[in-house]
Amino acid sequence: MDNSLYNWLVESSAAFGWARTFNIDDVQANANAGAVCLICAQRTDLNRSGHITAVVPETELHQAKRDNGRVTVPLESQAGASNYNYVTKLIPWWTAAQFRRFGFWVHP
Repeated sequence: MDNSLYNWLVESSAAFGWARTFNIDDVQANANAGAVCLICAQRTDLNRSGHITAVVPETELHQAKRDNGRVTVPLESQAGASNYNYVTKLIPWWTAAQFRRFGFWVHP
């Protein structure tokens, strides 16, 4: 399902107010400002489900991972096989070999 959602985000989401960005700092800043922000990745094996998470606003207790002040992994939330409200992964999951394409989207 998420593989098709990735295609929809690329092909059609702009008509519904979504904007694609290529800067993860922008994604976290927009989430912090109240925008709806997504990371969506399409699997290399299209017979397997892709993945999508929401980037959520930072709090005092929950922060994005940064290196030299730049976001390397945003603060995320997801529902699925594993559910979590606030998590910052150790690495950017969307760059893993099982994903062939990924993108960041913002809806103000």
